Amino acid sequence: MRLRQSEIAEKALECITTASAQRDLFDEYGTRANSFPTMILQSGLAQALGFLRAKSGDDSPLKKAYAQYYKDLVALVRVAMPALPPDGEAFYQEVLQAELGDYRRISQITLDSAVWLKRLYQGSPKPKNGGQH
Repeated sequence: MRLRQSEIAEKALECITTASAQRDLFDEYGTRANSFPTMILQSGLAQALGFLRAKSGDDSPLKKAYAQYYKDLVALVRVAMPALPPDGEAFYQEVLQAELGDYRRISQITLDSAVWLKRLYQGSPKPKNGGQH
């Protein structure tokens, strides 16, 4: 029997590996990974996801990084809760409409997932060309 945390960690490693291949987005992606767990704790899941949604897009590297992070986060949460929708907008609506018990469970799993993305980003190789993470 595999633990939920190990399944989330495995999927998070795939997400970080994929994101690191897009060097122009990876630094911004890492900024999201570093700050998002704190955002969930400070603002709550619904507001934190709303912020990600509002900042996501395709017209700049920053917006693409937000969008990729949001997509990866939803995928990680779905490892533990596969009944949740895979689409970011539908996922957000599900969070908004969730009963208190479900909201708390989704919040905890999302926080666990965000922490795995943060850990793995921080442990990823740093660029040697003077770039910062």
